[in-house]
Amino acid sequence: ITQVSAYTYSYETIGVDDIVLDNATAQKGYTIEAFDNNFRFGITPNVLTKGGAFEFKEIKLSENSGMEIPEGYELVSKIVEFDIKNKEAYDPSKPFWLQMKYNSNLQFPKFLFYFDQGRGLWVELPSITDFKNNIVKAAFHLPFAKLAVFDTSTMQLGKASWYRYKG
Repeated sequence: ITQVSAYTYSYETIGVDDIVLDNATAQKGYTIEAFDNNFRFGITPNVLTKGGAFEFKEIKLSENSGMEIPEGYELVSKIVEFDIKNKEAYDPSKPFWLQMKYNSNLQFPKFLFYFDQGRGLWVELPSITDFKNNIVKAAFHLPFAKLAVFDTSTMQLGKASWYRYKG
């Protein structure tokens, strides 16, 4: 159980992948693959000033976790928590690149979210869906987070036009 401000979140850790990068590898950039390649954490060159330990956990929410799925969405991936143990080595002005696999063949939009413990809600990240490979990609600027991919079967609203026999 993790206690943050007035919220209590309960979940079960069902898998842990740890990795340590040396200084040269961390500075030149590296892609960490975790949980049978279901999660990739891309470190671009010079985002880290030195190496250190990284921890990746697969999370299973309990029934009363307090981490409610956003209304209108369905969880379609594992929930992964990452933590850069050497936070002072990170330059937050530069992003990490995240990639998560999802388990849905529906062609509805997929979104990568992170859980904001301070506000007690899932927050959508600007992301790109690769429907062919069932992955979602996004840039991220925090040294730790819980992440998940959500699917919405709701049609998106917007402007469109169609010209039946133009030309």
